[in-house]
Amino acid sequence: MAPGIQSLRRFAELRDLVPGISEKVLTSQLRELATDGVVRRTSMPVVPPQVTYSLTKAGDELIPLMSELCHWGTRHLGIPPNLPMIRRAKSLTPSRRISAA
Repeated sequence: MAPGIQSLRRFAELRDLVPGISEKVLTSQLRELATDGVVRRTSMPVVPPQVTYSLTKAGDELIPLMSELCHWGTRHLGIPPNLPMIRRAKSLTPSRRISAA
């Protein structure tokens, strides 16, 4: 999710963005992030229940900070990028990249 863009995500979409995470850990982390005001959890009263997650304004403000930390780790520690938005951007061909103008 790019800064300034509110994107609704279902649980399965988030799980697919974080390879190797268990459903138990993802559920726990989403609950904690919602409690901390970083993520908004919206439940629709339908059968089966439909729950979506989105970033709050505070969560949106964390994106550039997390991105910088990720880049710092790559530069100084040799840690490959692991933020889903960075992995996705690197997989796009140069002609398909969206410039951050």
